[in-house]
Amino acid sequence: FEVDEEAGTYVVDLEGQTCSCGRWTLFGIPCWHAVACIKLRRYKWEQYVHKAYHVEAYAAAYAPRVRAMPEQRGWVQTDYPKPLPPPHRVLPGRPLDHQRKKAVGEDQERKEAKKVNR
Repeated sequence: FEVDEEAGTYVVDLEGQTCSCGRWTLFGIPCWHAVACIKLRRYKWEQYVHKAYHVEAYAAAYAPRVRAMPEQRGWVQTDYPKPLPPPHRVLPGRPLDHQRKKAVGEDQERKEAKKVNR
């Protein structure tokens, strides 16, 4: 099939499940060019969706049970050294606790100014 659009003409192959726009191959879901061809032929669009998107594939992926990990007392002891935490790094940024150095006599001027304002 050839589907005309404002952006150009796209070639759709329903048997190979491809479209020249590439979306159908990339995602596994028919693009709108392919959907137009499927509707024109009155086929069921569900047959053209990749099997990974079907409910059966989802159910099969989550069917096996995941066993919980035993508590720490049940872990197997090995002769390997225990892992250490990563080294502490001081990250760049604005310092929080550092204050500016005051000039000589700056504190005295402040105390005198507070006394005068009272």
